[in-house]
Amino acid sequence: MTGNNDLELEKHLVEAAQQDPDQFVHLYDKYFDQIYRYIARRVSGNRDIAHDITSQTFLDAFSHLKSFKWQGFPFSSWLYKIAHNNVIKWYRKDGKQNYVPIENAYDISDSKPDQSEQLNTQLDGDLVQQILSKLDEDEQEIIRLK
Repeated sequence: MTGNNDLELEKHLVEAAQQDPDQFVHLYDKYFDQIYRYIARRVSGNRDIAHDITSQTFLDAFSHLKSFKWQGFPFSSWLYKIAHNNVIKWYRKDGKQNYVPIENAYDISDSKPDQSEQLNTQLDGDLVQQILSKLDEDEQEIIRLK
């Protein structure tokens, strides 16, 4: 019986927010924590990104609240769907980028080898080719197969 009362209260909150946008704050307060936790788990606990996506989720919900049609399902279902879509958008757009907090930026080094390292690698390769050329064909084939 409590579930029915919860849905009725929720329906009332949604209808109130549809009539008066200032009332959306009650839906925001009720669902923020659970939507944030849902998103944070999906972005590996990155708090900044989770906050950004959560904010976007509630902004999207607020923007489309007038078109929301009550169908007897919890309002949170709609929020989770928006959150899920926003996480997917984030992964498609920014998720492949490697985010590093600014505090850790001092420890980042350029992973691209400098010119002297590239030259040494090339010289090593040339030396290996010279040595291989001195082997007979069977020995070269064994090396290639290995």
